[in-house]
Amino acid sequence: MDPVTLAASYSAAKVAISACKSALETADDLSAIGGHLDAIFGANSEVKKNKKAVERSHNEKVVESRLGKQDGSVDDETTLAGATRAQVQHEEHEEALNSLRKALNARFGEDTWDNIIERQKIAIAEKKKREALAREAELERQERNRKILLECAKGAGVLFCAALIGYWLWYAATQGGAIK
Repeated sequence: MDPVTLAASYSAAKVAISACKSALETADDLSAIGGHLDAIFGANSEVKKNKKAVERSHNEKVVESRLGKQDGSVDDETTLAGATRAQVQHEEHEEALNSLRKALNARFGEDTWDNIIERQKIAIAEKKKREALAREAELERQERNRKILLECAKGAGVLFCAALIGYWLWYAATQGGAIK
């Protein structure tokens, strides 16, 4: 993941946070800014995903720089300018989230942000649980179908063998055999 993508996800998160702050000033209740909060959490998860991808590729960049393949661009996180820019973007993002947290808590009550985060964690855990149950049910269905197919194949094999024996007995009885 390149630093440009990470910067884009930071700017998307910044836009979502500023939109939520402006909606917060005119909102009567939390449901009025729910869509904005959803955009913030979506952008925030995108930032975390991209940040992890950049951190994973950091080792590859270090190897490239040691091999002499470093391009020396300012977007390269192995340079001091690139590392500084990434850290400043991260700090600005965290500061904007803290500012939004304070504004929500001031407007709707002391534990509003914490309650939102807790409900989001619960919803994510429930979604993962439902997905795991669906995967488990699908695996059980596939196993049941495999067993049914195996038993049908066994039955077809038994019928084939019985028909072959019956044909052989009929042939031996009608076409002549050694005993008459």
